[in-house]
This record gives sequence, C-alpha cells and structure tokens, in this order.
Amino acid sequence: MEPLQPSPKRPAIIVPIVGQTLAAIRTQAEEIATKRHIDLVEWRADWFSGISGDPATLVSVIQEIRDVVKLPVIFTVRSIPQGGHVTLGGTKFAAAVAAVREIAAYIDIEFDPGYDVVRPAAQATPVILSYHDVNHTLDEEGIFEQLTRMAAIKPDVVKLATVAQTDEDARALLNATSRFTESHHIPTIAIAMGLPGQVTRVLGHLYGSCATFASVGQGSAPGQMSLDNLLAALSNRH
Repeated sequence: MEPLQPSPKRPAIIVPIVGQTLAAIRTQAEEIATKRHIDLVEWRADWFSGISGDPATLVSVIQEIRDVVKLPVIFTVRSIPQGGHVTLGGTKFAAAVAAVREIAAYIDIEFDPGYDVVRPAAQATPVILSYHDVNHTLDEEGIFEQLTRMAAIKPDVVKLATVAQTDEDARALLNATSRFTESHHIPTIAIAMGLPGQVTRVLGHLYGSCATFASVGQGSAPGQMSLDNLLAALSNRH
C-alpha cells in the first residue's frame, strides 16, 4: 500500500526534521532511525540555513536523510505566511524541487498563485497540495470548501491545517474531513493545530484523514505530539 492512503486502522505517521544545520539534521535523522512505527519523514527545508543556496546542497542533504532514516522523505519548504521560516520565489522553489525530485517521495507545494510555476518541476514525483491557516479558525463549511478547491487542481494528496481554539473547532475539522473524503476520492491530510486540535491528530484517520504528524525531538507545529505520546494515544483508542 502507498504510504499516504486512508486506513481506518491507523494513520500514516510522519515525523518532521527541522534542523538549521547539517549537523542538527543528521542528529535528528539518527534519532528517528532508532524509532519504530514511523512511515515517512518530512524534511522541513525552510528551517535549513542553506535553503537559498546551491540546489546541489539540498540534494546531498535529502539523500543523507533518506540513507539514515531508510524511509520515504517529503520535501517541504513552508512559506512564512503559512507558518514556515522562508518564502522562496516561484522560480527559486521550482529549481529546488527539480533538484530533489528523484530522491523525494513527495513534494509539498502550497496552494497559492505560485503553484503553477512549481508543479511542473516535480514531474512524476507525487505532489501534496497544502494549505495552512496559522492565524484563523476555519468553520466546517470553510474547511470543506477549501479542500474542494484544492482537489479541483488534481494533486496526488491534499493537506489542510487550521487552528483550533476550542473543542468545537476540532469537531468541525473532523466533520468536514469526513464529508470531503466521502465525496472526493483523493488522499487527504487534515489537522487542527493547537492543544484543542490534538484530538484531530489522534482520531483523524477515523474521519478519512490518511496521516498525522508527530515529533522526535523538536516539532514543527503548535499542538504536535511527541511520537511516544501519539503512539500511546492511538493504542488507547484501539
């Protein structure tokens, strides 16, 4: 089975690597390699101090990550407006994607006007079309409509993250995810950030979300649980 396919048994577990230097990246990758039950690693390259440099450097880093963790790697450069650390221009990001596409298992591309510039650079590498609203809480209809707009572009996977301020916000995301995945046959990752959103990280797969994120060492998003805590929570639900 492909790693990002829905399963009612448990979600695929993705662990981010967020080091700023090659040494920090290597250390986190080595720790991840000692853990079980991880399905994919996400290299958050926007954290890397060399992200704006020679694309050949990105190739060597992602290759080392893959060699150490021995898992599929998602290549992500999260922009500042969507909660990341750097905003690359479309041409610069496309060059980075073209450099790593033979090594990356998936390329994360944000839902914004630059998508049409970057998408061709991925060629046959599967694309996760992502949208992160780190400042607002979307209601159920807003989440459903945003996922629907993304699916219309026909990526390989859609991913949406919004902020949950309350338990009701988390339930809205779960309900919208269920409605969307029942009517659209596309792998979907839907997460609510923040402490009230942690339930979506544990129960999302029961509503159609195919993956969740957990940290080994430093995490990448508010409310992200450690791998050990996520595994314990998933175990308690079964």
